[in-house]
Amino acid sequence: MQTFRRLPVWLVLFLTVSTVSTLVSCASYEAQPFKARAASSMINRFEKAGFVFAANLEDDDEYLAIHYGRNPKDFGLLPIEIFLENRSEGDNFEVRFDRTEYSLADGTKFEMVSVREVVETLSFSGWRSTPWWFFLIFPGAISLGGISEANDNLAKDYSEKVMEDLNVAPRAAPVHGVLFFRPVDKDIEDCDLDEGTLTLQVTRRVSEGQGETFSAQINF
Repeated sequence: MQTFRRLPVWLVLFLTVSTVSTLVSCASYEAQPFKARAASSMINRFEKAGFVFAANLEDDDEYLAIHYGRNPKDFGLLPIEIFLENRSEGDNFEVRFDRTEYSLADGTKFEMVSVREVVETLSFSGWRSTPWWFFLIFPGAISLGGISEANDNLAKDYSEKVMEDLNVAPRAAPVHGVLFFRPVDKDIEDCDLDEGTLTLQVTRRVSEGQGETFSAQINF
């Protein structure tokens, strides 16, 4: 404590500001939007009656960091990007994502994770700044303020990217978003993600006659 008292005031202030700036910058959140792609332009796709469904299971760490701000796999979450398109003349296609299923070739089941839980899981923690409250109240407040701003930005970005139940209307713009999954009975690092099957439940609404409900499936 005596050593600390001997430091010049300007040096103490410099170290304080530098440390707080580091804490705040570590909690910053920046992510780029997805690159727009039509489902019909992708090789691995499902098509029926004008409904087109494609999906992408990205394993490039740099891509995940750029578009998600952090790597969701480090937190036990698996992001799968979804692409939807309606190329019919007049039919509507309703998709309920709570009925979506994902499983691996070895039988491992995954459950879908809500956007609220995704945000809670990936949010930055303020525990590292706690000691500042005992010695430097104001810098601690700055640090927690930066963390709060980062979490607000993260929540806003994910609420725009995570898909919700929707109706894909004819001639509407292609839809692109993400769903998050996690394995039910094991950790994600113990899963062989090379082979999996994603299944959507789709309801076709037609202007005349009887519609239908069908499964749209993608194999990775």
